[in-house]
Amino acid sequence: MARIIKARERSGEASMLSAKEEAFLEKRARLARWWNVAALGMLAVLAGIALWLYLKSPRLISPGRVLADLEAGTLPVETAETMAVLLPVLVLMCLVIVAVVVFYGFFVFSNERRYHDIIAKLKRGE
Repeated sequence: MARIIKARERSGEASMLSAKEEAFLEKRARLARWWNVAALGMLAVLAGIALWLYLKSPRLISPGRVLADLEAGTLPVETAETMAVLLPVLVLMCLVIVAVVVFYGFFVFSNERRYHDIIAKLKRGE
């Protein structure tokens, strides 16, 4: 996008967009370029949190572990009744929700890049 704007400035062609609009588009293009890196980083952190929870506190993420501890009698009855199913399901659902939001971002920024391509094509006069 910046190359197109600079080429137009050098050639003396008038732009269909104001300077403020072009600055906005540049900012959006920069954000769109960096989204995949940021989203992959967030997914890696999310996977790391899930792994850490599994290794450090398996009762928070593994329903099978909770049931095994319950059968072995190592959980207090009061805690076991509440945790047995609800806690692992809750944690897993939270992780799924965060993953869905991040994947949604991939689709949003994919469209954003598409819009920038269309704008660039219009600016070239194609």
